[in-house]
Amino acid sequence: MYYDGAGNYLGESPTATTTSSSWVQKTVQGTAPANTAYLLFYPCVRYDSAGGSHLACVAQPHLVRLASLDNEVADGTTYVRPGYVNADHTYHVSTHLRGQGSIAGMGDCISAAITYASTSSSITWSWSAFNVYFADGGTIAVTASSQAAFTGLTASTTYYFGAYFNGSTIVVVMSDVSSGKGGESIQQQMQVLQGDGHILLSANMMGITTASGGQGGGGGGGGGTCPADDQPMETSTGIVPACEVVSGTLLKGADGRWKRVDRAYSVMGQLAWVHIGGEAYHVDMDHGWLRPGGSPASPAGSGDWISQRVLRAGDRVQGADGSLYTVEGISRPHPGKYREIALERQPDGDQSFQMGSTVAHNITTIIPN
Repeated sequence: MYYDGAGNYLGESPTATTTSSSWVQKTVQGTAPANTAYLLFYPCVRYDSAGGSHLACVAQPHLVRLASLDNEVADGTTYVRPGYVNADHTYHVSTHLRGQGSIAGMGDCISAAITYASTSSSITWSWSAFNVYFADGGTIAVTASSQAAFTGLTASTTYYFGAYFNGSTIVVVMSDVSSGKGGESIQQQMQVLQGDGHILLSANMMGITTASGGQGGGGGGGGGTCPADDQPMETSTGIVPACEVVSGTLLKGADGRWKRVDRAYSVMGQLAWVHIGGEAYHVDMDHGWLRPGGSPASPAGSGDWISQRVLRAGDRVQGADGSLYTVEGISRPHPGKYREIALERQPDGDQSFQMGSTVAHNITTIIPN
């Protein structure tokens, strides 16, 4: 008798009988109905001439049928069937990757407008409403909110932070280097900010505590302030893409002096194309632009620098030649690699350097971590 996985009777195979007075071999063969899960065998009964019954021997019973993976094999605790598999046995959409985070999703960093407020011993981060977009066409709307303050900090000190979206809100974490006083390590940027389930929003944001008794705040930019890997950079040996800038490379400062690079490495993040003075610049979302009247020697995160996150078309920035240039356009954010560049400490505190494809267009300066 045949039964399905729920125990419902589906039918049975023909029976075999004989009138022989001695034992004879009989074979029964049948076809299992669709959806058969198991088969019950009932042994034959033989009656002798005196009416006595004797149990027959049932030898080598077996059932052979391949179950369908579509609807007859249940998911287990360890092994389950993935969804979104097409008829050609491949994935055509990225919906199944949304839970991973950074592979299939990206936050609207421009709209997020991550800012901070500070006292002499604390920094509190907040953000405006924004959307997270996924490659499968899905969108998550994130509401404006803030995070509990980082407390117990030192007055008049710059701290570094990273931000990511965890599926429901923004999470801001302090750098894992020098108790937050150094730029985030590559490990934190990769395994925390871009870890599974996280969508990177920003790395190496800067927050500055005030002097004792004061209050402050800012846009959280100026920390990464880095060129994309393909951004042309002027070195003492010629124009090279930023990805070729390494420790020991000499970059031209805003004042024309050559400055030696202390360290440089590439990380993943969100980038934007910015059109200024007829040239396109490819930078990360925390790039710092010099404000009109600002000094290249001003410290990172100070009021002399405009974060890429708040820069808008029509704004004016100051070039290395002291002239003012209008921002002509800014692209939407997109993922890519950028180069973290830090110069050796300069005696006058001017850590800026020029960026551009030709000397004539070296109109912007950026400040490293």
